[in-house]
Formats: sequence, structure tokens, C-alpha cells
Amino acid sequence: MISGRFRYGKLFRAADSPFTDGVSLDAMLYEPFYQLARLGLLGAKMGREREFGVTEFRIVVVCPTANADTGRGLRRPT
Repeated sequence: MISGRFRYGKLFRAADSPFTDGVSLDAMLYEPFYQLARLGLLGAKMGREREFGVTEFRIVVVCPTANADTGRGLRRPT
């Protein structure tokens, strides 16, 4: 996903990025992590710029335990 690396790289590596704990951008370029990264960067930007009065954000992911395919269906780099 060259476009994702190009599009989000600068935001991902920014000092105020929510991704400062040693997570690489390349690790986040696979679904569903890519969508979570995009949401995280959007939330951070909205909080930084106080869009719609946002001052902080959270991303909540709900995965029912009965949905075993959720974990088996993750695409990983080869």
C-alpha cells in the first residue's frame, strides 16, 4: 500500500501522533489495522484543531468472542 505510506506517513511520524510507542507504519498498512490507524489520525487531528469541539477521542473495537473468523481473517504481510 504505497499510497497509504505516502498519504499518512508524515502524520504517523509527527511528534503529536497517537502512534508513538514503537508501532511501525508498515505494520498498520494491513486491514483492519489500516482503518484503525486512519481513524486514530483523524481523531488526533480533530482534537488538535478542536473540530466540532472535540478535545479528546477514543476508538472502540468490539469483536464478539463467537466470531472466530475475526482473528483468522486478518491479512498479514508475507
